[in-house]
Amino acid sequence: MPADGYAGWSGSFPPEVVAQRLSQSLPDLELPAEQVVAKWIPGFVTPSAPPSVIDELGAITSDFDPEGMRVMIQALAEADLRHGLSRISVPTLLIWGEEDKIVSVDTGRRLQRDIEGSRLIVYPRTGHVPQEEAREKFAGRAAYTVPSLF
Repeated sequence: MPADGYAGWSGSFPPEVVAQRLSQSLPDLELPAEQVVAKWIPGFVTPSAPPSVIDELGAITSDFDPEGMRVMIQALAEADLRHGLSRISVPTLLIWGEEDKIVSVDTGRRLQRDIEGSRLIVYPRTGHVPQEEAREKFAGRAAYTVPSLF
């Protein structure tokens, strides 16, 4: 059950968007953790996210290892997993935040189109991490669906 996922950055976005993400993300890894949190968290959630969710995401983000994040960002940028989408043969539920600033709902719609038989649910007033920002809705869906291999 992907929540606001990708087929890799190169598999989901035009090359200029991938380059822009790299040029914006990699320098952030040189910043102190509190500056990274202040810069990144507003993109993860909506302004109406509960303070406890913001605090938890901030704590998680501040614990990221900069070198590990560098490797992850590079891997996301280089990955193009579109070729595997048509091979997914299990029930797939895609859950998206309507107000996701990082991965738009259009990406979810493309994944739904490319994964045969998949369903897309869009949560209103929710950002990039619906599993955190809409925990109750998300947990209820997770209990009744088979996770995808994507």
